[in-house]
Amino acid sequence: MVTTRTSTQIKTHAQKYHASLSSDARARISENNAEAQRKHRESLSPDTKACIQDNNTTEHRKRRESLLHNKKTCMLKIHAKEQQKYLKSLSPNTKARIQERDTAAHQKR
Repeated sequence: MVTTRTSTQIKTHAQKYHASLSSDARARISENNAEAQRKHRESLSPDTKACIQDNNTTEHRKRRESLLHNKKTCMLKIHAKEQQKYLKSLSPNTKARIQERDTAAHQKR
């Protein structure tokens, strides 16, 4: 009989197994993994290394641009809310003067 496990079940089992190990055993596993990754990277051809570097650079740039866009959008929303609060706090006369000034400035364009 073959049983299949979900990725969550596999992850939970791995976490429990990892937690049950001694700190020395966890350190050895970490060192072995780091060593295996280093050897694998060293075994790659220069072309493959360059391709990986290009992909990583591109993905990093896309991620950074996405984060910047999200941050700008968030900042604009915050600014708009603060501006609405400020405008609500103004007296009707001040609001009218601002409206007149903005209308006059717009007409000059």
